[in-house]
Amino acid sequence: MAPTRCWLPWACPGRGRASDLLRGRVLIEMYNAQLIGTWRRLKVCHNARCHEVFFDQSKNNSRTWFDTAACANALNLRAYRERRKAARFSDLSERDPG
Repeated sequence: MAPTRCWLPWACPGRGRASDLLRGRVLIEMYNAQLIGTWRRLKVCHNARCHEVFFDQSKNNSRTWFDTAACANALNLRAYRERRKAARFSDLSERDPG
């Protein structure tokens, strides 16, 4: 029996390093996801402190947070505090000193 030729060494089982095999499998899955249209649903959380990657299963592909309760709430709270701080500062600057 003749040995099977493998044109993609990183995708062939039993050849190369484990990291090369893993990289090859990931690239193949990325390509397949692009072909069937699910690649656009793979997203990164908009919360800069989170950086989680998630698969958006919403009907209209509009999800932006990994966890709405934690990520969105924390970001909205920070924005609210910044607005409040800016409003207090502008109130102080508008007051007449004399």
